[in-house]
Amino acid sequence: LSLLSPRVLVLACLAPACSTHAQNMVAYPSFSDINICTEYSYPCAPSAWLSVAPNVGKLMYTAEERSKNRLITLTMHSSINPLFRTYAQTQLLCPLRKGQAYRVKIYAWSGASPFPYPGIAFDTAFVYRWSATPLQIPAALHFTKEDEQGKKDKWTILEKTFVAPADAGYMIIGNFDTTLAERKGKTEYYLSVDSMAITPLSGKLCEDAKTMTAK
Repeated sequence: LSLLSPRVLVLACLAPACSTHAQNMVAYPSFSDINICTEYSYPCAPSAWLSVAPNVGKLMYTAEERSKNRLITLTMHSSINPLFRTYAQTQLLCPLRKGQAYRVKIYAWSGASPFPYPGIAFDTAFVYRWSATPLQIPAALHFTKEDEQGKKDKWTILEKTFVAPADAGYMIIGNFDTTLAERKGKTEYYLSVDSMAITPLSGKLCEDAKTMTAK
């Protein structure tokens, strides 16, 4: 368990993906709350979100020019270094409970073809690595074209229901698909995420979600 710990302050939801924000277990799901790097006075990361390899694989954190919506962009595959990957991670407001059912919804965009669908892994602590290489941990969820639920503007809506395979309080999103490294050519595969939600199908959050503002 790393000594680093992000601030998980309040359940905020400003993006259209979070119409069920009252039950959302993802803190700052639209990446709108900003951590400012004081030495540069510049937005360096969304609150409560961290890179798995912050020393060498920082999150790309930007805003759309017109809407000013904040988003993160993940490197899914690089033709310059096929083993280079970036992953974003956060602590959930409520831990997953083994055997309980949940729904995950993501607004994502990529200019690459085919679409680089993300995977999600869950863990009991933050995961840190010295190098930005593929994580050697299994993903609990892999999104595919079958999980597409339409579009909103340019954003592809991915939605999936799942049963938690184990208790877990932390989530990691990125590329867990090793086949991307086998793709030929010079295409770069990036995935931008505008917002995401994980909601319990029971419709109820844990009591601890109300106390996360103090952490």
